[in-house]
Amino acid sequence: MDRERWNRLLAALGIGDESECFDALFAAYSEKHRHYHSTRHIDHCLRELDSARSLARDAAEVELALWFHDAIYDPHSSKNEERS
Repeated sequence: MDRERWNRLLAALGIGDESECFDALFAAYSEKHRHYHSTRHIDHCLRELDSARSLARDAAEVELALWFHDAIYDPHSSKNEERS
């Protein structure tokens, strides 16, 4: 997960410094029990977005959704994406 990319995204959306939010996301995606929904997964999703960015009506909003889509992960819950 790339803090510089995060900062560029927030700037594009007109959002100020959210370093604490990045830190919280990084910590969440780095939890030991995560095997798939990890920092590597987010990096992969962002690379996929980069290859299809021109197809998105609002790529910045799609990117923001990718950053958060599995932030909350309880292996015993079916509502992780909803809660994220």
